[in-house]
Amino acid sequence: MNKRLMAAAADSALRSVGRLRLPVVHLSCSFDSLREPSNEVSGGILAVGGDIRYSLAGTVADICFRHAFRAVMFGFGAAPQLETMRICGALTARGIGVYLTEEAWLSGCGAKAVISSAVTGGSFRQMLEDAVRKFGAENTVLDLERLRHSFSLPCPDGRGTFVDRLPEGEVFVSDELCCKYISRHNGKHFILFDDVSTVRMKETAAAEYGVAEMIAMYPEWSLEEISEM
Repeated sequence: MNKRLMAAAADSALRSVGRLRLPVVHLSCSFDSLREPSNEVSGGILAVGGDIRYSLAGTVADICFRHAFRAVMFGFGAAPQLETMRICGALTARGIGVYLTEEAWLSGCGAKAVISSAVTGGSFRQMLEDAVRKFGAENTVLDLERLRHSFSLPCPDGRGTFVDRLPEGEVFVSDELCCKYISRHNGKHFILFDDVSTVRMKETAAAEYGVAEMIAMYPEWSLEEISEM
């Protein structure tokens, strides 16, 4: 299966990201301030932040046609079901693809679902299996979110704290989570983290389930790291 990797970046970083020669997810506007991208922005996918507003479907479509965006990605804010269904229908009817966050996705909306790769409990493959069963492999898109989180046990909600720097310590690999980890304080504290090698593990697992489309965020990942994915 051919992997389809996209790089997500703000317009200010387009010149740098352009060196990767990958399709780009343009992080350029919001439903709250739906402005026209610069003339040099063209092709790829337009990401629109903020709360979904069906009333702006026509404006979003016009921007897509003027800048040759093949699809729109949203669902980062509030996503009322009626608004979401109506804007998905309006855009897909005009030949514009839609990508929604997993939280905003609705059955029958005609959109692809973007799911995070940063799994901190259970099994990464089980997460993929569940996603493919729900969305379909062709409609599942893996957001290669960088995992670098600290956990103190017990951790009932499974949510860690992002850390800027990794501490010293022996590094282990979790085949279940497809990430690396450092164990401290006699196993009462863990730091789970990703690097390019664990991204490749996740890409291999995704291929097993027929998931080919992925997104890497810049500068969350460096240009060199994205080029090695």
